[in-house]
Amino acid sequence: MVPGASIVAWSVERTCLRCGKAFLPTARGQKYCGRQKERGTCSWLNGRDQTKRFVVENKDRCRDQRRAWARKRAEDPTYREHLRDRHRRKYYGITREQFDAIKAAQGGGCAICGQPRGRFLRGCDRDLAVDHDHATKLLRGLLCDDCNIGLGMFEHSIERLQSAIGYLQRHERGESPGMAVVGRAAVTDEAHERMVKARKNDQARRRKRAVSPER
Repeated sequence: MVPGASIVAWSVERTCLRCGKAFLPTARGQKYCGRQKERGTCSWLNGRDQTKRFVVENKDRCRDQRRAWARKRAEDPTYREHLRDRHRRKYYGITREQFDAIKAAQGGGCAICGQPRGRFLRGCDRDLAVDHDHATKLLRGLLCDDCNIGLGMFEHSIERLQSAIGYLQRHERGESPGMAVVGRAAVTDEAHERMVKARKNDQARRRKRAVSPER
């Protein structure tokens, strides 16, 4: 191999995918005008560094600003609605009117369970989440957080969801694997209450952290 031949092979001028600046790669497959670790001359990477430096040098100012935003989000319904509308327009391309129309077509609640709102988070009730098909990117409808997360946990698989339904139905008929091995042995009331209490305490702690921006 001729010395330097491998370098010449990839040293063709490219356009940085971040800042759009033309540059000569110094490594095979390089897509940015500055290496990720070295930061180089890429304006996008340098901008990230400047932001990090500002946060480090102005910790108190940034902390106070985050707390102010959290208080405003928790106390001002109009501001919350503005943030939600901006998020939907940015990521899903739908307006508030379109969101309301989809919600009305579903009967005013989650398309699966009918629940009208999402979870309590960050000091306020969440609206229904916009659900979309991850394969086609098409919007499917509006779901509460529990149903939306549930579909994600099942990887949006119809087969897995049907299998889960069959699993619950077999238990209702007394044909579950657990009952086949240990009969009708059940969790004690004390253990069940302890698990329920632990779950409620965990939810209360999360709500307290969300409502208290000082923490």
